[in-house]
Amino acid sequence: MKLPRIDLFKTPYSNTYNGRNVKIEDTFTIAEYVALNAAQDNGLSFHINDMIRQHPSWLQHMVHPTPPELARYQLSFESCNSDAVSHLIRSYEHILTDEQCLFHGGFWSINFQEGASFTTTRPLSTTLCPNIALGELMHSGKAFKNGRFDIFALTVRTPQTNVYVYDFDDADKGHEKEVLFAAGARLTLMRHKYVGELTAGYCPPGEAVVSEKVLPVYIFDVEIS
Repeated sequence: MKLPRIDLFKTPYSNTYNGRNVKIEDTFTIAEYVALNAAQDNGLSFHINDMIRQHPSWLQHMVHPTPPELARYQLSFESCNSDAVSHLIRSYEHILTDEQCLFHGGFWSINFQEGASFTTTRPLSTTLCPNIALGELMHSGKAFKNGRFDIFALTVRTPQTNVYVYDFDDADKGHEKEVLFAAGARLTLMRHKYVGELTAGYCPPGEAVVSEKVLPVYIFDVEIS
């Protein structure tokens, strides 16, 4: 079943942030904006929430409560069987609609040429909220370890990969607005842009001191199928 498109910018996002008038209507620009303000504009999160509330059917079609294997994956994916998680996601037979926009804080691991692509070999966590995508990079140690911030502005094209949508109203994790793709999603780079620098922190397990680095930030315009 195809889930209807949630147009995050059907109503353009507008706000006055740090004395600057902001009006944004597309995914790539909003990802750049989030990077430049270090995900500090909470008004954007409220805007995303308002757009999501207009499409309750996404959650109505999901299995409730969240299946235990998927709940465990959301909490600690390293300890889960990724093949079993992908198989479970596929069993529900839900896919997104063309033009659906999402975000991912990750690492573009291949060349930066337009048209470069790869297929995922494990489930891919995405979010409807760009603040979450950047926050994940800033606070999880991902950017620190990768040596840069990579924010993916994702657009669904010719959807083929099944997804599971986590409960947006969950008390613990609902704010993450997470959409999980099964393994096998094809990601294709359309363009990328260097937008500045941010500070990444990382506190290794068992230590009390947070190490920090100032790292470059890139926005990647990526199609996902």
